Amino acid sequence: MKTMKAQTARLFLSVSAFIALSSVPALVSHLELRDLRTETHNLSHAAQQVREFRDFSSNIDQSVHELRMLSLAVSSTGAIPPLTATASVFQQLRGRKEMLDSSGIAHLTTVQGRILASHVENILRIWDNAIEGAPFGGSLSDFSAQMDRLLTHANRAKALLQEAEAQLNRESDEAYAESLLLIDRASQLLLWVLGIGGLINVLSLWRTQYSSHLKHLALSRLSEANAVLQEKEQDLAAQIIMFESALDNMAQGLCMFDRDNRLIACNRNFQKLYDLPEALSKPGATLQEFLAFFVSTGNYAGPDPESYVRERLHIAEKNDVAEHFLDFINGRTIRIVRKAMPNGGWVATHEDVTAQKRSEAQITFLAHHDPLTGLPNRTQFHDNLERELARLGANGQIAVLFLDLDRFKTVNDTLGHAVGDALLKEVARRIADCIRSTDSFARLGGDEFAILLAPTRPEDTAALANRVIQALDAPFHIDGVKIAVGTSVGIAFAPDHGRSSTQLLKRADTALYRAKAEGRNIHRVFEEGMEAQSESRRELEFDLRTAVIERQFLLHYQPIVDLRTLRILGFEALVRWNHPRRGMVSPAEFIPLAEESGLIVPIGAWVLREACLEAARWPSALKLSVNISPVQVASATITDDVSEALRQSGLGACRLELEITESAIFGDADHALAALGRLRELGVRISMDDFGTGYSSLSYLHKYPFGKIKVDRSFVSGLSLDGRYLSIIRAVINIGRSLNMTITAEGVETREQLELLRAEGCDEAQGFLFGRPMPADRIAAMLDSPPVLALPPVPPAVQRGVRAAG
Repeated sequence: MKTMKAQTARLFLSVSAFIALSSVPALVSHLELRDLRTETHNLSHAAQQVREFRDFSSNIDQSVHELRMLSLAVSSTGAIPPLTATASVFQQLRGRKEMLDSSGIAHLTTVQGRILASHVENILRIWDNAIEGAPFGGSLSDFSAQMDRLLTHANRAKALLQEAEAQLNRESDEAYAESLLLIDRASQLLLWVLGIGGLINVLSLWRTQYSSHLKHLALSRLSEANAVLQEKEQDLAAQIIMFESALDNMAQGLCMFDRDNRLIACNRNFQKLYDLPEALSKPGATLQEFLAFFVSTGNYAGPDPESYVRERLHIAEKNDVAEHFLDFINGRTIRIVRKAMPNGGWVATHEDVTAQKRSEAQITFLAHHDPLTGLPNRTQFHDNLERELARLGANGQIAVLFLDLDRFKTVNDTLGHAVGDALLKEVARRIADCIRSTDSFARLGGDEFAILLAPTRPEDTAALANRVIQALDAPFHIDGVKIAVGTSVGIAFAPDHGRSSTQLLKRADTALYRAKAEGRNIHRVFEEGMEAQSESRRELEFDLRTAVIERQFLLHYQPIVDLRTLRILGFEALVRWNHPRRGMVSPAEFIPLAEESGLIVPIGAWVLREACLEAARWPSALKLSVNISPVQVASATITDDVSEALRQSGLGACRLELEITESAIFGDADHALAALGRLRELGVRISMDDFGTGYSSLSYLHKYPFGKIKVDRSFVSGLSLDGRYLSIIRAVINIGRSLNMTITAEGVETREQLELLRAEGCDEAQGFLFGRPMPADRIAAMLDSPPVLALPPVPPAVQRGVRAAG
């Protein structure tokens, strides 16, 4: 509709202008022109009415939308919503109706007009009542009924307006067709009147206009050419600015010289890189002047300034691309990329890559060295070993020593990784002091180290191994803490034990396992058959991990007897491993492996829980004794494990006795003291096991919260063979008595041993004489029928023998 009205308006204006300029307006029919103006006016008026009806219809549509929203609000909330928010919509409808009333609704019949007015009046009246709340009295049903009536009136009013709009569109189309017909008739009449004379006048006018047009065209083209020239000048200036900006924002320094080695241009970074004076930054400065300045400031490379200048001048004469790095005497490394230009000059970029070169060197170093100690790493050690193997002569011999630290995991767990790292550095320093400057030494990872001796002899290798063991056996002092670790060493020789680095390291590692199994702090040389044992050990460790998950362990209990009354005081819990294929595995076989692998912590926690649960079912007078590994003492969970076992079982803390060995103290005495103190605060009793086999320091007995000393079975078994053993036991008993500690003898198997111990005043004993370790279900029967009910007093002869031995 908008397009139709625009075309009609343009036609009307064109015809009107043509008639006004014509020299024969009287020949045009006044009637036709009047009809044309009338029809155009009618067409414009009709379009205006269509717009008004559309606006009115839009108001109706908006009213209908608001009414629907109100109905939805009523149905969803069950209450009449506030109506003031939508009052503006109906105010617009009221204003639109008043506007149509004033202009008249000419294109509606009288009946249609009355109906439309009635509907709109009803809408506004119902709405006014809704605002005032008069017809409802707060009733939702009345409100909904009124909303339905509003929607009915609104839809009918909208239908009348759509009908009026359609009628106006039809009348507009008819007026448009009539206008086109009148314009066509007027155009034909004007052409006939003008004729040839009019054409001559038109051609004359065209000639004058064409001449003027040519002059205007020439001036216009001249102006355009001038504008193009100015635009190119502006573009060139902009390009120069961009070029200078690009140069100054380059990451590298750039310089450009002509064929005579005179500076054409250089950027800001080039000036900064060499701290150039103003004179050398301007075009025309010579290359010789630059080189002289570099020499004077130390920004040159090479053995001497003369060589540097000759080399740079020689490179400037070459007409090719060159890239090279210069290590200046002031410590900087400059990367220079030079490229010749077609006119004989050259351009070069200069970049300071000192930091990059250092990073690359650091990366290269770290790829082959341990970042903590600075020693060669496993990769570099393999390379060094392969190189020595490649030049090994027919009669030569190479030795590989593989070693790791004992109790290093305990240090990390108790004192932290910072102390552990400091310890590793000190270990590396001590080992370095033991080897020759020609020997290769590496840290393979963790607490593992390797030494390569090339060439060497077996006796020299053994001597070095002993020096290393002695050096690492001495206590370390790290951050004010005394730490004892120790080491074991495995040795393999080439070519006897292999001719590849992998094979030699593997066999040295196998020999290391043998050294650990045979007591630690010793060295062992690889032998045939060790690999099978090592593989068996690895399989056993794998099976042990499976056993922890599948709970393949069980507990046996051995009685502890009061030597004065021969009454059972309690039982010691001893762990057993029921392997699915091997059957019962000896604790002597799997406990060291469990301690070495760290598995003793979860195993020990399980033993504590199970033993406490079992002891809670015993008579309340019986006590429970449980062995605690040094690794458990060093762990962070030992206090929680004991506390949780007591809580779950309900066993009184006073009935639980924890047995530890001296090795639990020697590694980190301060940590052990703190851990044992926390355990003692729980109410449990602490016993020193295997006393006499280690350092047996009396300071331990005085400093730590021990309530019992257990004499090792090795002294008890020798009582009848060597009187010195009895003297040792007597000394231990006297120490215990003076410190108010209970003395328990282990490994009592004969009546003679029992009588000697009773005569010396030993408090308690356990051993096969009183009962072997047994499953928990046999304890009740043993309590009902003790194996030893009574013994005669100690015979005088035995007493005399004891005194004589003393």
